[in-house]
Amino acid sequence: MKEFETLVDRIYEAATNADLWPQVMHDLGETVGAAGGIILARRSDAWLGWRYSPALEGVDDYLNSPAVARSQATTRLIAANRAGFVDAHEVFTEEEWIADPLMTTWGARPPCQRC
Repeated sequence: MKEFETLVDRIYEAATNADLWPQVMHDLGETVGAAGGIILARRSDAWLGWRYSPALEGVDDYLNSPAVARSQATTRLIAANRAGFVDAHEVFTEEEWIADPLMTTWGARPPCQRC
């Protein structure tokens, strides 16, 4: 429980110091058995910024590519209408996720490996 509380404290710290997000996202990903994590800020017409785990190479290239406009990831994750973290497997079937431009362009693994 101490590790969880420490991670929560570090998330709050990162909210006030964006330079902490890469390590926090790495540690959060490690906690759930993922390669890492990403946190994105977006308004309706554009990305405002992002931070991600060092292991997630290619994030900048993907988010600056035309594939982002074709992906349903942002639309579906926002439609979940929930404050906090949302995993893609909550809003996509495994087949939909694999076919999404996020996956076909960037090549991440499907989140449904544990489904």
